[in-house]
Amino acid sequence: MGVPSHIPLVQYFNYANGMLSAQERERRRNERTRMLVEAHNLRVEKAAAAKKAAQAARKPRPETTAQGPSSG
Repeated sequence: MGVPSHIPLVQYFNYANGMLSAQERERRRNERTRMLVEAHNLRVEKAAAAKKAAQAARKPRPETTAQGPSSG
């Protein structure tokens, strides 16, 4: 009755806690990366829209005159 079972429970618990910690770190890193990618994509879209607006503002618009057969 006084013989231990020789099962390394403490080592198992430490290993499992380490694995859980590693998974949590990986999850947080993936979440951070996803947020950075979304922010980057948003910045790129805003820059493209601003560039398109600036280009449209620079380009002179052609005058539209109604010179059909009835105005002649």
